[in-house]
Amino acid sequence: FLGIVVQIPERLKPWIMALVAILSPGMVIGWLERMTEWLTDISPKAILYNMVIAYLIALILWLLTLSARGAVMGTLSFLLVIYTVNYFVYMFRGRAFTVNDLTAWRTAAKVVGNYDFTPSNIMVVAWCMGIMFMVYAARCGCKLACRWKRSGKIALRAICALVGLGLFWGGRVVLVQESFWEKRGIVVENGFSGLFYSDGFLVSSCIELSRSGIPKPEGY
Repeated sequence: FLGIVVQIPERLKPWIMALVAILSPGMVIGWLERMTEWLTDISPKAILYNMVIAYLIALILWLLTLSARGAVMGTLSFLLVIYTVNYFVYMFRGRAFTVNDLTAWRTAAKVVGNYDFTPSNIMVVAWCMGIMFMVYAARCGCKLACRWKRSGKIALRAICALVGLGLFWGGRVVLVQESFWEKRGIVVENGFSGLFYSDGFLVSSCIELSRSGIPKPEGY
């Protein structure tokens, strides 16, 4: 935690920020996937692809904001919250959290007081690690250096934003396809529960989204 309690030299901040951006998504995902390890049997390959999705989220956020600080903090905040929600849904209901569960938030709010929200040891470690990385990102983040004129900076931001939106759209189309994961040796033939037990939360969510879509009627 040195550097959180003492002043960080300015010359070291870009290097620390780069290190945080490279390490934080993968390390935090590794601990978050362990939060439900007593229920799951996830292969190293599946964990790797969950990490790839986390890095893709961070890259898209960086392209949209041109802020390493914002990309790291946004990615880690999203991962910590969504995995924590998934953990407690597992504990209370015995199955994973899905996008469709968002429609039942009012019911969940009514009964939330009946449950125990004591975090597990692994959850505490994951949150402490995530918060540590976010503190470093907040202290070491710096704006993208650019000596171009204002019009050039605007053009750069526009190009990066378009690339980020393109990655988001491409990821949305490609990752939400069972055939994409089948070709990479990821289990997709299991039922709903088995899917989340074997593939990790992010990958399983992508596959579950592909199954929750309504097929286009014939002749539509």
